[in-house]
Amino acid sequence: MTDRSGDGLLRAAGSSLVPALGERKWMLLLFCLAFVIRAVYVIPQAEIPTINDMGVYDQLATNLLSGKGYISQLEPHFRSWRAPGYPFFLLAVYSIFGHHALPVLLLQSLLGALTCALVYLIGQEVFNRRIGTIAGFVCAVDPEMIHWTAKMLTETLFIFLLTLLVLLCLRLTKSRRGSLAVGAGLVLGYATLVRPNILLLIPFLVLYFLFFAEGSIRKRIISASVLPIVCALVVSPWTVRNYLIHGEFVPVSSIGGVSLFVGIPPSAETRLALGFPEDWEEWRYVQVGMHILPNGYDLVPELFGQPPKSQLPPDFDELEQSRLGIRRFLEYARADPVRYGRLLLSKLSLAFTIVPKRYSADEGEDYGFGRFDIVVKLYSMVFLIVTFVLGPLGLIVTFSRRGPTILLDSVLFYHIIMQLLFRPALRYFLPGLVIASLFTASGLVTLSRLKSLLSSERSKTLVWLRVWGGSTVLFVFNTFYRIIMLRGWDVVMRYWKQLIEALT
Repeated sequence: MTDRSGDGLLRAAGSSLVPALGERKWMLLLFCLAFVIRAVYVIPQAEIPTINDMGVYDQLATNLLSGKGYISQLEPHFRSWRAPGYPFFLLAVYSIFGHHALPVLLLQSLLGALTCALVYLIGQEVFNRRIGTIAGFVCAVDPEMIHWTAKMLTETLFIFLLTLLVLLCLRLTKSRRGSLAVGAGLVLGYATLVRPNILLLIPFLVLYFLFFAEGSIRKRIISASVLPIVCALVVSPWTVRNYLIHGEFVPVSSIGGVSLFVGIPPSAETRLALGFPEDWEEWRYVQVGMHILPNGYDLVPELFGQPPKSQLPPDFDELEQSRLGIRRFLEYARADPVRYGRLLLSKLSLAFTIVPKRYSADEGEDYGFGRFDIVVKLYSMVFLIVTFVLGPLGLIVTFSRRGPTILLDSVLFYHIIMQLLFRPALRYFLPGLVIASLFTASGLVTLSRLKSLLSSERSKTLVWLRVWGGSTVLFVFNTFYRIIMLRGWDVVMRYWKQLIEALT
C-alpha cells in the first residue's frame, strides 16, 4: 500500500471488508429498504395541504395548472417570492395523476430511496464499497429524511438533486464525456430553481474543478465553465419572466433579502408590537423563526389562513422589502460586530444541536405517531449524536488537500455557511447532513480498525484522536448548553415522563 494518507488507510480497511453481496444486489436491497420505509410512513399522511409553506406550493402548482398564473391565496402580495422548482414538480405530478397528495409523496419516497443509492455510489467513488454501503443505509434509516419525505416541501427533491450533482461532478473528473458536464449543469440549474441559495455553491464547484480535481488543466477549465453556463441557461427563462414582471434583475426569487433579515433577531420595537415575552433572549427568536417583513408586516396569520393583523400599504413592493432586508442585515452586523459574532456562535450552536423541533400536534407538525412521537424524537436525537460524533472523525481521517474529498468537504462547509447566514434549522441543514453520512461511515470504519491503525500509523492516528477528542468535547458541551443550561433539567424530566407514558 503506497498511499499512507487517511483516505488510503480507509480504502485498505474497506477492501478487506467488502460486502459478500454484489454491488447491484446491495444497491437493490438498499433502495428497496429505503423506499418501503418511506412509503409506509407517508401513505397514512397523504393529504393535500391547505396552509403554511406546503399550502403555498400546492396553490402555486394548481393555479398554474388551471391557467390562473403563478399566484397563491396564502401569499397574495407576492409574484416572485417562492422559487418555482418545487411548484413545477407538483405541476408535473398533478398533470399526470390529478390533484392528489399520494402520488406526490410516493414519488418523493422514490426520490428519497434513489438518494440513498446515490450516497452509496458516492461513497464507493470516493472511499470504498463498505463506506458507501454504510452511508447508504444510514440515510435509509435517517429519521429526519424519512419525516420530511411526508411533507410537500423542497427538502426531498433538493437533497436528491444535490447528491446527483455531487456524483456527476465526481464522475466528471474521471471522464472525457462532455455530456456529464452538461448533465451536471442541468441538475445544478434545476436545483437552483428549487433552492436559489445553491447559487452560492457555484464558486466552490468552480474552485474545485480549477484547483483540486483530477485531469488536465484544459479539462478542468472546461468543466468549471460548462457547469455555471448550463445552469444559467436553465435558470434564464425564469429570470426573464421576473424581469418582465418587476423590471429588475431577479435571478430566481425575491425572498433572499428577507431571508437574511429573519436570520437576525427582531428589533425591540418589533418584539413589543407583536407581543413577544419580555424575558426572551435573542437566540430564541432565531430558533423559532420569524415571518416578519422588514416593514413590520407579520406573514404568519395569512400563511395559516387567518385574517392579517394589519394591512399592507398600497405601494407594497416585494423587491423593496428584499433590498430593505439586506440593508437591515448589514446594519445589524456593522453596528456591533461583537454582538453579531455572538449571534454567529449561537447559530453555530443551534446548527449542531441534537434537539429536534418541538412538533405541535395541533398544527399537524408532529411525527404522526401520537404518544409514541417521543420515541421517534429520542431516536432522532441518538441519530444526530452518532452523526455529530463520528462525522468529525471521518472528516479528520479523510482530510486531503486534493481529490474528491475536497468536493464533499466543500458541500458540507457550504451548508454550514448557510446556517450562519440565514436562520439555522435542521430541515435546511439536512442536505449537508446527508453528505455528512459519508464521513459518519468513515468514522465508524476508522473505529472498527483503530487497533490496526495505531500499530501501522501510531503517531498520525494519535494526532487524529486528539483532534477528534477536542471536537467531541465541544459537541458534549454544546449539547449540555442547549439542553440543560438554556432549557433546564425539566426538559429531560418531561422527555422521560413522555417516554414512560408511551411504553406503558
